[in-house]
Amino acid sequence: MELPDTVKIPIEQIKEQDIIGVDVGINKLAVLTDGIEVKEIDNPKLIAKYEKGIKTLQKQLSRTKKHSYNRNKIRKKLAKKQRKLANARKDNLHKASNQIVESGNIIVFEDLNVQGMVQNHNLAKSISDSSWSKLIDMCVYKAENAGKYIEFVNPRNTSQLCSRCGAVVKKDLSVRIHSCNNCGLVMDRDLNAALNIRERYIRHVWNSVKMPVDVLTSTHLNEQAGTMKQEEII
Repeated sequence: MELPDTVKIPIEQIKEQDIIGVDVGINKLAVLTDGIEVKEIDNPKLIAKYEKGIKTLQKQLSRTKKHSYNRNKIRKKLAKKQRKLANARKDNLHKASNQIVESGNIIVFEDLNVQGMVQNHNLAKSISDSSWSKLIDMCVYKAENAGKYIEFVNPRNTSQLCSRCGAVVKKDLSVRIHSCNNCGLVMDRDLNAALNIRERYIRHVWNSVKMPVDVLTSTHLNEQAGTMKQEEII
């Protein structure tokens, strides 16, 4: 017997405080906010935990003779270590996606070009370790099963704009605090971005809630706002 499709909560019945802005990152896996309360999800940085052991085994493997007993033994150890890394990452992503989906009825992410971002060799390992794409994919199907919404907005300048006054506050990736000379706001860079993500959705979509939600897709927003440089996203 087929199970009935999950009935989504009518969007016009969702309150504004149930809209959650989510900024995914490297120092913290995700920062989410409803505009008042803030949740931070730690990034366990699992590659750093397992990398030394994996590299040691890879070097040992390269020095063994093909088809030898010792090579087969090391190969099995390496595979076991790699499985532990994969399982630890999957477990962490499941826990993180559960927290995110449980936090509200509309969860808003940036429409990131992760494939393009990993071309930056300075960021590739950290982005792969954080597994942003897998995290968002998990949130999408869990939200679908819960009758909730995952929405995407253009990522342009979400880290650079002041979430209080809208002034552009340029900062490099190494600068983790947002400090606005215009209005005096000082806060965590990732929280500032999460607030901007949430506000961008409210401004472009929520205020037009009587329109069908899919009228203002992330593609439409991208056409309006343009493309953002990789270093401005995180």
